[in-house]
Amino acid sequence: MSPESPSPLTDEARLRMFRRASDAERSNRPRWMVMLAGLIFAAALVYALLGWFDRRDALDALRGARAGDSNLTLVLSEIERLREPPETGDMGPFPPLDTPQTELQRLATRAGRDTLDPPTARESEVNERISRRTFTYRSVRHPSPEGLLRWLDSVERGIIGMRVQYIDLKPNRARDGWELSVTFSRLETSS
Repeated sequence: MSPESPSPLTDEARLRMFRRASDAERSNRPRWMVMLAGLIFAAALVYALLGWFDRRDALDALRGARAGDSNLTLVLSEIERLREPPETGDMGPFPPLDTPQTELQRLATRAGRDTLDPPTARESEVNERISRRTFTYRSVRHPSPEGLLRWLDSVERGIIGMRVQYIDLKPNRARDGWELSVTFSRLETSS
């Protein structure tokens, strides 16, 4: 017996045969389909994450809008409340005061302010039965803002219907104190 019979195939032919078998095995396992499925899955995952982030942003915007709406509702209800006539009936018109400047001076003295220059008084007609009287004080000085604000408060409390229409309070560095310009207003019945 002969040891091993030589193969009728040469090494080169055997190598070609192995290559063909390897190519056939690869064609039976379609890697491109698996890669395409993975790519589609990755794209779907990215799309789902973008949708989730957009939803979260939309919910945050909705919460902010709802909070703004509730704040707006509160502000509108406050405006409506302020537009309604007061139940106390102290908004006027009131009978005319005989000596408003004297009363304003008396309240200033009580609040700690000795003398005031006379105010600029004006009267304007609101309609045929009501007029608005204004009293403007310019450059009222005091060492502390509390004294000036105490005077404003005592005027509103002490003279029925008198309201602060305009106020400008600022520090007066040259005189080491405070300076106030104020306009008081009162609705009165026309005479």
